[in-house]
Amino acid sequence: MLNRIIRILHWILVFLWILSAVLTLSAFLPSVESYLSNVISNFNVSFAEFLTLFVVTSTALIAVLTLQDRLDYNKHEKIFRDSMFYFQQAKDGLQEALELLRDGNNDRVLWIRAARAIKSAQTLAEHITTASLRTAYKQVEHRTRNELYLALTILNDETGRREPLPPQFFYGTRDWRTPCSLDELAVATSGIGSAYSPDINSLPKQPVLDLLDQRSIMTIMDFTEYPADFEDPLHSSFDGIPDWEHNWEYTIGFKGGAMRYFAHRKQFYAMREKLRPTGSNSPE
Repeated sequence: MLNRIIRILHWILVFLWILSAVLTLSAFLPSVESYLSNVISNFNVSFAEFLTLFVVTSTALIAVLTLQDRLDYNKHEKIFRDSMFYFQQAKDGLQEALELLRDGNNDRVLWIRAARAIKSAQTLAEHITTASLRTAYKQVEHRTRNELYLALTILNDETGRREPLPPQFFYGTRDWRTPCSLDELAVATSGIGSAYSPDINSLPKQPVLDLLDQRSIMTIMDFTEYPADFEDPLHSSFDGIPDWEHNWEYTIGFKGGAMRYFAHRKQFYAMREKLRPTGSNSPE
């Protein structure tokens, strides 16, 4: 409401300023002065008074413009502060989820808490309206995804590759690495309770439910994967594979091995356990 009033006052002052400026400058144009003098005489207003009006409206206009700029600045400052608040809270939520799962556990409660933290972070991120902070939050998401991927995959010591978690992991059993059928795990983790008699000196045993909550699994797994609309900076930075291995014969040091790999890939390709020269039927 205040902004609307100021804008109306702004345009009124602009009109008065233009009018007073025209009337003041007309004093320096004889033909215009003669015509305007007849008009002005009907209102018993002198040029000196119009000059005063010009000065007053100019001062008022400057004051209104200054106030309007200040209000606009405060508005943008509030938007930035709000975005910063949501950014920090969303960032902390993702960090909380990562800390809960960093050790690669399959604790049902921790997975639920981590999933809730991710969902809350995503909801808070929707309120980030400042472009720079939205970009920064996306980077936080990417880093969190990378670290969750390391936490929720298994490094195969023999192959040196990272492998996905087996289905036994999600039944919540602590010895999920031991070979066991899913049927046996389903029975073992069914959480059968036992009868008890109330005792003021001790707490009753709570029924244990080990298997991970499916909604928490979906939330965490879906978040860890990059979204379908993700714009890969690697794809946008390169138009195909450039002639990067140029002069590989004379390259040593850090890039030497990589450049020779590029050169070999450019000359040959393997199919059905046979090495063939690169040609029109290359799969790449």
